[in-house]
Amino acid sequence: MKKKFFIGRLRVILELSKGLIGLSLNIGCKETRFGDVNLDINLQVIPDVVADALHLPFRDRCFNLVYFTDVIEHLPRNTELRALLEIYKVLKPRGVLILTTPNDVPCYTYLDPARYVKGHRHYKVKELLKLLRKAGL
Repeated sequence: MKKKFFIGRLRVILELSKGLIGLSLNIGCKETRFGDVNLDINLQVIPDVVADALHLPFRDRCFNLVYFTDVIEHLPRNTELRALLEIYKVLKPRGVLILTTPNDVPCYTYLDPARYVKGHRHYKVKELLKLLRKAGL
């Protein structure tokens, strides 16, 4: 069941990016390789670039599209804005950020085992919008 959901989610993400022209960056790529440049902090997933979202090793304004899917909740607490500022820095003017993260709905929050084991966070839409605005996105 989870795999079907994951595949369906990828289809939605890829559909959102259809028609966008230019170089794309996938931050926290793991096994998904839908960016022109795939970045992850984990060397074992064999990304194109090994780096973390808080220090993107790219020149300013070089990507038309950045995928930041299910990564923000794994960042150290209170560093989300710093990561979004890095993304803003590497996005071209009128570039697109596709961001996904667990929604802070009680049903999802309480049933997420990673919340208890790893401190996995869920976000309210208002909270994300506030962070995105602060970062200039």
